[in-house]
Amino acid sequence: AAGHRRDHYRKRFRTTVGAMRVSVAFVATAAAANVTPTQKVVELLQGMAQKAEAEKEAEIKDHFKYVTFCEDTATAKQRAIDVGNKKIEQLKAEIATETSTSEKLGGEIEELDGEISQAEQEMQAATELRAQEKNDYMVQDQDYAESLDAMDRAIIELRKMDHSTAQAEMLLQKAAAHTKMVSAGEWEQVWRVLSQSKKTGLLQDSGAPEVAAYNSHMGGIIEMLEDMKDKISEEKAQLNTEEANRGHSYELSMIDLSDKVEFDKQIRGEKASARASANKAAAEADGELSETTAVRDEDVQFLADHNAECKKNSEEFEMRQETRAEEVKALGKAIEILSSDSVSGNSAKYRLVQTGTSFIQRKSSSGLRGPKQQRLFDFLQSAAARLDSRNLGVVAAQLASKSGGDPMAKVKQMISDLIERLEKQASEEAEHHGWCNKQMHDNKLTREELQSSVEQLQAKIDELAASIAKLGEDVAGLENEIKELNDARSKATAQREEEHKENTATIQDAKEAQAAVQKALEVLKGFYDKAASAEG
Repeated sequence: AAGHRRDHYRKRFRTTVGAMRVSVAFVATAAAANVTPTQKVVELLQGMAQKAEAEKEAEIKDHFKYVTFCEDTATAKQRAIDVGNKKIEQLKAEIATETSTSEKLGGEIEELDGEISQAEQEMQAATELRAQEKNDYMVQDQDYAESLDAMDRAIIELRKMDHSTAQAEMLLQKAAAHTKMVSAGEWEQVWRVLSQSKKTGLLQDSGAPEVAAYNSHMGGIIEMLEDMKDKISEEKAQLNTEEANRGHSYELSMIDLSDKVEFDKQIRGEKASARASANKAAAEADGELSETTAVRDEDVQFLADHNAECKKNSEEFEMRQETRAEEVKALGKAIEILSSDSVSGNSAKYRLVQTGTSFIQRKSSSGLRGPKQQRLFDFLQSAAARLDSRNLGVVAAQLASKSGGDPMAKVKQMISDLIERLEKQASEEAEHHGWCNKQMHDNKLTREELQSSVEQLQAKIDELAASIAKLGEDVAGLENEIKELNDARSKATAQREEEHKENTATIQDAKEAQAAVQKALEVLKGFYDKAASAEG
């Protein structure tokens, strides 16, 4: 399309130049026609004025199209810049949000790590303490068992009638080393009675009648030992109860700590996953921000260059329009002067005669002396200087010449030079017109590329909006799961506390039952001991 317009422009110019060349021929043969050279000059100037006016109007139309192109391109580019700025603000906000979320989750993860570590340390410490308590219990339980066994064997030895208390004393010393509930005073009393029994036994061995006294002492020692056995058994039962309580408390504590560690690790995993997603989203947004900023900056630079170029072309257009208007005005004034009665009358008076002498040849000998002719030359010279128009300057110089020679040849040379300059000017303007068309074509491609980029960015925006909506649904689902886990944990904790209360009550009931059984055994033992004594 641009090449077609350029060819059309050149064709129109060649037509105009052809017409001017025909005018030159007419001037050259003016002697054979009933037309004066002045009239031919007027016709030439009128053609130049019409052509200048037509070119002025054509340039206005072309410039209007160019201005429309500038405005459309600037509007599209500014719209792209606005979209880029909005996108940049959105990406910055997204980066800030994701970064804040990541930092918050990082703090929460660090706090959970501390709680998990503390709970695991408590579990390890509780396990070590429980192992130590278990070991201490085994040692104490073994001591109690050995003490009870030693006392049982001592009682058996004391009930023998061989009056030997050495074995029984050894066994009692072993039992005394492991008992805590029997006071030192009670053992002192046992040793004292046992010592008296030894003396009584010695008397028996020497033949003294002390059997009754000896048996009385032995019965007292055995009764004391039975009481001590009861205390040791009670102490052993208490030890077993305490061990059971410690074991149960340890198990409950381990369940609580284990549940807490498991729950905290699960929450930590979810938060770590969410933090990784936030970091990924922030990194992607940061990369997109760099790309969007670079594109926006390129658009800003392009718009600045485009506006500067359009402004420059508009200023040049205004200058050309002003020059063309002044030139048309000068040509009109020259035509007005040449068409006046004074010039027309002189032209008729000096019309070519049969001898072949031309109008311009006669005037060359006598010169143009009229004041209007002089005013025409002055006006053309002034207009040529003011408008810097070489065309008008040449016309003024040639018509003002009073020297000899062939004036028609000078006019023809003047018109030929004018044609050559117009051809050069037309070539330059055609080249500029082609450059404008190329710019319009390139910018059309740029607009299409930008429109494609806008559509791609809009598709990306829609995709991200869908992702945000999906993530919102996932977050809501995770929050519901966390709530359910918290509810389940609360229920489990309440259930364990209830079970702990029930176990505590059961242990207390067992203690009370054990005490009641012990009292019942004491009553029964007392009864059967009395019954045995009565039968004996």
